[in-house]
Amino acid sequence: MGEKTIFDDVLGKKLRTVLARFERSKWEGIEEIRIRLNKPLRIKLSGRSCFIDESGLESSAEKAFIPDERCIYETIEVITEHSLYSVEEELKNGYITAKNGNRIGVCGKVVWDKNGIRTIKNISSLNIRFAHEIKGCGKKASEYIFEKRKLCHTLIVSPPGCGKTTILRDIIRILSDEWGFNIGVCDVRSELGGNRYGRLDLGKFTDVLDSCPKALGMIMLLRSMRPDVIAADEIGRKKDISAIEEVINGGIKLICTIHGTDIEDIKQKPYFSNLLEKKIFERFIVLSAKEKPGRIAGIYDRDLNLIYRE
Repeated sequence: MGEKTIFDDVLGKKLRTVLARFERSKWEGIEEIRIRLNKPLRIKLSGRSCFIDESGLESSAEKAFIPDERCIYETIEVITEHSLYSVEEELKNGYITAKNGNRIGVCGKVVWDKNGIRTIKNISSLNIRFAHEIKGCGKKASEYIFEKRKLCHTLIVSPPGCGKTTILRDIIRILSDEWGFNIGVCDVRSELGGNRYGRLDLGKFTDVLDSCPKALGMIMLLRSMRPDVIAADEIGRKKDISAIEEVINGGIKLICTIHGTDIEDIKQKPYFSNLLEKKIFERFIVLSAKEKPGRIAGIYDRDLNLIYRE
């Protein structure tokens, strides 16, 4: 048997053979693989898009490998562990989470009725997003979150694909392992901890509530686990805001992420301006869209004064 690779849990046999064409040393830099039926296989590697041809990496789509139905079928079989039924609830939301925490976006024919979406069939596109652990990437941010022995309510602001989940994961690990806080994580899509199989390190004093809606999950953690800190990824809905206020009123510190390009952008988000007016968050960590994932553009205090820039 060959050595296990990062592709074994997310790709079928045919595509694993194709990906073996490019240098093994670059595998850890892979961010996503886009598989489209009868269209060029495209990957994102260390921030740039490229293709795979007969010899390896290629910048042009002209000679790129073209996935067929077999490629998609085999890949779905691997991702679902040969049981599409077991991921039916996730599939209704347009994605599947693999056992290593990697998230796979799905497109195809949507089947729906008066009760809503039932499933997606005739799958024609898959977007595999790899969950990366970069231990230490949250160290500088955590110094400002836990400053002068005081833990601050913190919001991480980031455009899509700029490392907000990666840096949040490392901050959770640092607060748990290095400073001993009890952390409660609401992990809606198994992206933070890969909790179904415990593949990603969130620290030894961290409890993960997996596959639960954020608003409900935060309240459940507040009432059942009484952690020092509750962490959640991608807040923004009206229900999330209500849950945040209840968590804070319960005396629990909060660390969350939100999609946004900068502070001005999040001021425009529905339901969110009230939180800013109340100055609930004491730290705002804004990630850069122009640098490598996880790069901090600036850290701001509760009055939105810049207190750190890389």
